[in-house]
Amino acid sequence: MGTQWPHMGRDLMTLDCFRESIMRSDAVLRPYGINLCDLLMDSKEDTFNDTVNSFVGIAGIQVIFLLTYLLTYLLTLLTSLFAWSA
Repeated sequence: MGTQWPHMGRDLMTLDCFRESIMRSDAVLRPYGINLCDLLMDSKEDTFNDTVNSFVGIAGIQVIFLLTYLLTYLLTLLTSLFAWSA
């Protein structure tokens, strides 16, 4: 997974919108035995040697980051454009 990923996820959890998205994703994944919050917050050096943990960590960070920030940016941009043109 790369050494930067565990710390990146942990650092991003300080952002409210990212943390809330992770918590919602965690609730969806928990019935399948995957605890995304613990994976990001309490990971050890060897946690991501497991392929499933590595994939879930990467996908979780990338997808949630994309959804949280890109969509927020696009909605803000569209709102600005419509407000300006009105």
